Amino acid sequence: GEPVAIPLVGGWAGRGADGTGYYNPRTAWFHLRNRLSAGPSTRAFAFGPPGMVPLAGNWDGRGGTGVGYYDPATGTFYLRNYLSRGPAADTFKFGPPGMVPLAGDWTGSGRTGIGYYNPATGWFHLRSQLSAGPARYVFKFGPGGMKPLVGRWKGGRADDVGFYNPGTGWFHLRDHLSAGPASEEFRFGPRGMVPLAGDWAGA
Repeated sequence: GEPVAIPLVGGWAGRGADGTGYYNPRTAWFHLRNRLSAGPSTRAFAFGPPGMVPLAGNWDGRGGTGVGYYDPATGTFYLRNYLSRGPAADTFKFGPPGMVPLAGDWTGSGRTGIGYYNPATGWFHLRSQLSAGPARYVFKFGPGGMKPLVGRWKGGRADDVGFYNPGTGWFHLRDHLSAGPASEEFRFGPRGMVPLAGDWAGA
């Protein structure tokens, strides 16, 4: 990828294991690769205007990962079911502007929902439906100013949350969508990195 790239993780091939990708905020292009190795993009396309925050999720529940973006100026989500240029399938506002957007299957239904993390407070707000409305789960986990994560830490059907502390390089993961202590805590890599979570082996 490029130095300005924002990393992404998703099951681009629809075969279980996740691959990586990146979004260029200057050009609004998504560059996605199915293999966990250096090499060219498997898919590359523009979606939305420059300067957005990218997302990846199984929005329609059909097995493949689609992409989306969040407009931090308005708090609006734009989600597309296909890995190609085209219009959004779902467009809606959720939460106030300026949040950190999240995508995860909070209920284990097979369909990705959305959410947001408030970096000023450390609160998570998660919604299962792809529409405006109230959050289904609202809780605080960790201090403010962290980098939130979404993943299946215990191998269950539903996604959980966590956070990465860029000041220390520690990961703090919780296997319940509620306030409480971390289920797993460890340090990995140097401080100040951008954290990722994915099912690399398709287990």
